[in-house]
Amino acid sequence: MMAGYKQVYGKTWDVYHCILTSSDPIGVREIWRKLRLSTPSLTQNHVNKLLELKLIESTPEGNYVSNDVERIETLKNFLALRGLMIPRMVVYAALLS
Repeated sequence: MMAGYKQVYGKTWDVYHCILTSSDPIGVREIWRKLRLSTPSLTQNHVNKLLELKLIESTPEGNYVSNDVERIETLKNFLALRGLMIPRMVVYAALLS
């Protein structure tokens, strides 16, 4: 891994994407149901990884929101539009064609 870069992949990426695109703070059980993971404890494990990387923050109610200060380098290649992550190149291709 390159210094200064945070790598998130697999189910942890799915959990991060779910939190990132949620309009309100979201809890572990909501993430678990939305992503249809096997157990809530597995979901909590992925959430804990994201907390360690400081990509998400816990609210006083125990829900989670994305940390706007810390972002993954990969997200620079996406535009967030109404909860959707759209690759920038798609926008450029649509404008140029």
